[in-house]
Order: sequence, then structure tokens, then C-alpha cells
Amino acid sequence: MSDVKYTIEDLNFMKLFQAVSGIYPRDILQDQKFNRTIIVVDKGSMGASIGKSGQNIIYIKKVTGKDVVVVEYSDNMQDFIKGLIGQNVSFNISESTNSTGVKQVTISVSPESKGLVFGIKGQNIEKIKLLLKRYFNVAQVKVI
Repeated sequence: MSDVKYTIEDLNFMKLFQAVSGIYPRDILQDQKFNRTIIVVDKGSMGASIGKSGQNIIYIKKVTGKDVVVVEYSDNMQDFIKGLIGQNVSFNISESTNSTGVKQVTISVSPESKGLVFGIKGQNIEKIKLLLKRYFNVAQVKVI
């Protein structure tokens, strides 16, 4: 993650997030595909980040016009993915590297849970792909 460069918009968004929530974000990503901002916070900061009844997120969305998604960081990929997918979904992860050195992750879930993993219009899987690439250098994510 050492090559991450923030734009002025990112830095201003981080300042706004901190001013509203009292939590300094660990990282920020712009998801252009879904016009949303993904904020990564330290473990244990999720509740304060979102605020009572989601008031912090609602306010930030009103000010910026962008959807805001807050996720908790973990340096353990299994725990990180569990936080992204949700605690109620049972899954298995397998990692591999293909012959060209590309790191891949396969997430195995029950057929009835696939919709939760993908999300509406693929929003959840896109978030998972962006974050796994950024934090764990994963180039491909498959859900089976």
C-alpha cells in the first residue's frame, strides 16, 4: 500500500469524515463504478464511524452527494473478508498463484448466500475486489 496517493478530494473527504465521526480513517478509496467512497477504519471503530442510527453517514452523503461505505480493517485476509461479507455468511477461502504470478482468491459460499456476496448490481463483490487488491495484492476474486 506504500504507493497509494491521495487526491485533494480524498484528503478533504477524510477530514470531513474525522470532523463528523471523531474517527480518523485508516484509508479511503473512490469507487467510480458505483459513485461511492469506501472508508477503512481501524478495528473497533465501526460504531463510532457510522454514528447512532447511521447519522454520520447520512450527513456525509448529504454534504458530498456520494454513498459512503465504512469497513473495518484486519491484516488477516479471512477476518477482513468476513467483515466485508458479513458475519452471518459461512464461506471458505482458497488462495492460489497462477503460472504468471497472479494471486487469486476463491470464495466458496452456499448457493443461497451468493446474492449477499455479490450484492445489488455487483456492489459487494466490487468492494471486495478493490479492497483485496489494495491490501493483499489479490488480482482476481472468484465466487463459487
